[in-house]
Amino acid sequence: MSHLLTARADIAIREPAAMLKQLCEHIAEHGAVYNRSESRHDLRFPFGTAVLHEDAGHVQVEVVGGTFPALFNLRSIIAGHMQEFAPQPLSIHWTGDGARMTRPPNYRVLRVIEMLDLTPRMRRIRFASDDLSLFAGLDNIHVRLVFSSDGHGLAEPRISPDGLERWPDGPDKPEFRRYTIREIDVTAGVLDIDFVLHAEAAGPGSRFAETARTGDRIGMIGPGGGSLPMDRDWYLIAGDETALPAIARFLELLPAAARGHVIIEIANEAERQPLAYRRNMKVEWVLRTDGLVSALQRHAPPKDAQSPFIWVGCEDGAFRELRRYVRNDLALKKGYHSIVAYWREGHAAD
Repeated sequence: MSHLLTARADIAIREPAAMLKQLCEHIAEHGAVYNRSESRHDLRFPFGTAVLHEDAGHVQVEVVGGTFPALFNLRSIIAGHMQEFAPQPLSIHWTGDGARMTRPPNYRVLRVIEMLDLTPRMRRIRFASDDLSLFAGLDNIHVRLVFSSDGHGLAEPRISPDGLERWPDGPDKPEFRRYTIREIDVTAGVLDIDFVLHAEAAGPGSRFAETARTGDRIGMIGPGGGSLPMDRDWYLIAGDETALPAIARFLELLPAAARGHVIIEIANEAERQPLAYRRNMKVEWVLRTDGLVSALQRHAPPKDAQSPFIWVGCEDGAFRELRRYVRNDLALKKGYHSIVAYWREGHAAD
């Protein structure tokens, strides 16, 4: 699309100034560029902009994006955060471009066409879908997969007047899990996603992968962020099997000159799988009995690293311990690390 798309909303809210400042600063913590000039708040995203004006008892919002998915994303970010931060429920109605959208433009139906067991606990499923170009970017390699409540039907979203995605509720309410696009071929209309098969506490993704057959369908919505900055001079990348698809994709995306260390925790030796990685990246496999936390704590950025980056995806308990280690012991500031919890011990996982 060659021209910019614009949507607007005029939202009644009591005393908006303090709420808008808190809201915009929160969004800025997650990657947006925030500028304020008296009653005007400007947010700039990689995919568009949002301007929020304070008025007496009102907030006037204008969002601008280059595509309908970008515009929908911007509307969702602003409306969702305003509903979260406002002291009372808000009535939000969008006008302008995209006002007639009824189904999120970033939703796709995936159809199973092929399955391959990479290890005893890792199964790769190839899906076919229409128009995957939105999901081909290297900066946004994660998606939410949508699993119906009964494991067989297909739950589809709609757009509510406030611009947010809405899903069936009650017994038809679907379940969502975040996954990494392992490979994608836009021309062929296919993508691969790797699933961990859990013996216990299996979540909807693992259950689906266990029983999937050719022709089965699920939903996908996204994409989301979560990639690595590609301009750092040293990397420490670590995680367990749930993070392995993301780690494998990262290793293929890194520039040829990338250097650093990779630590992958697995249940046993049978869970090793071939990986492609750069010459100056060292890959270390550790068993669950040895522990991801202790393995990672043996590594720190070398003294000559001017812009290191640490990325870890793991269980919630390890996440908390490693986040403290990276922030406190290594004293790495925001922008130099990303520690994420992929699952929690004792809860349904994927």
